[in-house]
Amino acid sequence: MGYPNSATQSATDNLVQRLGYNPYGNTLPVAVDGKLVSTDKSWETDWTEELFNDAAMRTEHTLAVSGGSENTSYYFSSNYLDQEGSIKTSDFERVTTRMNIDSKVTDWINVGLNSSYSTSSQTTPNQSGSEFTNIIQWINSIAFLYPVYRHDAQGTLIVDAGGNKIYDYGNNADGQSVNARRTFEGENIVGSLYLYDALTKQDNVTLNSYAQIKITKDLSFKTQLSYEKYTFDAYNYLNNEYGKAASIAGSVEQNINFITTKNIINSFNYNKSFDKHTISANAIHEAYKKNNDDMVAAGIGFLPNVKVLDGSTSPESVSGSFTDETLESYLARVAYDYNRTYFVEGSFRTDGSSRFNDEVRWGNFYSVGGSWIISRENFLENSQFFDYLKLRFSYGELGNNRGIGYFP
Repeated sequence: MGYPNSATQSATDNLVQRLGYNPYGNTLPVAVDGKLVSTDKSWETDWTEELFNDAAMRTEHTLAVSGGSENTSYYFSSNYLDQEGSIKTSDFERVTTRMNIDSKVTDWINVGLNSSYSTSSQTTPNQSGSEFTNIIQWINSIAFLYPVYRHDAQGTLIVDAGGNKIYDYGNNADGQSVNARRTFEGENIVGSLYLYDALTKQDNVTLNSYAQIKITKDLSFKTQLSYEKYTFDAYNYLNNEYGKAASIAGSVEQNINFITTKNIINSFNYNKSFDKHTISANAIHEAYKKNNDDMVAAGIGFLPNVKVLDGSTSPESVSGSFTDETLESYLARVAYDYNRTYFVEGSFRTDGSSRFNDEVRWGNFYSVGGSWIISRENFLENSQFFDYLKLRFSYGELGNNRGIGYFP
């Protein structure tokens, strides 16, 4: 009679040892026939239900005002958006405002301003990569037999002094031999949603203004000024008591990036039409400047509820960089057409980029082109095969200063 019981115990031990957990609420879950005594379980975790938000809410409000007079028009709008993500605790919140104004100051001066500001905050739980906190990997790797919350060896739920459930990390059960070890030990994906912070903040200010002066009937001058300030702040906190950073008392990493761009374009524009002839010409100067200021810092060793870098007892690293880029361009363009049928155009530009050494900083580029709208010719006037037929040719050269780093 001892053999069946021995076999039962052996099957039970092998099952529990392989799982590391015993969710069946029975010290001998395997019967003498090798089958489970009962399929009832103390827990059966639906990781998808625990992690996904099936009723994500979206809230959006917009206010817009427009108006003006005979010589002036304006537009103002403000928008608020709050979008919950498909993963619990994920959220995107944004506020944007826009204001545009255009005015005809005199018969020969027009001015305008387009401005916008946006600020956003996004909570982004990890959903990619090979880390244990990758939600998609967790769902595909951890079976439903493993619990979200801690249980003792008998399968009874363990609570703290305040009666609150305790997340099961698979490695902190105080020497407990059952319900204590599993794959991805030291981590709990549900706990990471609520005990870790992954926050991204962005702010963007854009200003674009112009002034156009009519010098003669055919000649005008236009100046355009633009300014943009972009701030990016990525913050990551790992809990000091629970999870993968508990052994180092938590960690904080923060990356802050400031990008400022300034641009000015001045252009003379000529356009003249007489009889069947049209001539246009442009002379343009552009100056562009971009500043990029980046800083990254990380630290470990935090007291409970301290989540700022200044609270680190063991600063790990601080790094930063500053880059300054400028680009100056001159462009001339001339175009001619006859009877809106024959077109010819040519342009020349020279660009100087701070990405290159002084000796090779400037580059010259040109283009030529022409076209013929054949369908406007008399011999195709009554064609049943072609509504519009155009022959076009062009040749030109362009420069590229991307992907080469900064000089010096």
